[in-house]
Amino acid sequence: MIYIFHSDHYEIKFGNPRVTIAGEFDKEAKTLYLAASRCSLKDNFSRKEGREKALARLKGGFYLTQISLNKCSRSTFNEVAAELEHLLQSQWKNIDHTKFPKV
Repeated sequence: MIYIFHSDHYEIKFGNPRVTIAGEFDKEAKTLYLAASRCSLKDNFSRKEGREKALARLKGGFYLTQISLNKCSRSTFNEVAAELEHLLQSQWKNIDHTKFPKV
C-alpha cells in the first residue's frame, strides 16, 4: 500500500519549507520504504508536484530510509512520516543530496 504525507503550513512560519513523504509497505518483507521531496521557500507548495516527486523517488528505489514493521496502518505511517519530516527539517543541510536524482 502507498501512503502520502504532506507537512503543515506552520512550518513556513519557522523558515522551513514544506515536505512531502511517500511510503510503501511491503507485507512480504515487512518493511516500510520512505522517500521525500521538499519545496523551496521560493516556490509555492504544490501537493501534486510534491507527491509526484516523492513517488518517483520511491518507485526508483531512492529511499531516505526503510523501517522493519510487522504491519503498517495509516496512523502508523503518519507517525513515522511526522518524525521523519522533523528530522529532515532539522538536518536538511547535512544530507548528501547527490545520492538523490532530480525528478
